[in-house]
Amino acid sequence: MTEFEKWRDRYIKHWTTKIQLRTLVGLEVLTADEYKDMTGEEYSDETN
Repeated sequence: MTEFEKWRDRYIKHWTTKIQLRTLVGLEVLTADEYKDMTGEEYSDETN
């Protein structure tokens, strides 16, 4: 299981949030494209 698959599964099950996924992109665990694939939203490193 890849990191993408692991985090996508957790996101689908509502075990992780978009904020946590953005953090993972910042840590280079996920890519911005993977973030978009999971959430349907463009990645932004701005905190809301």
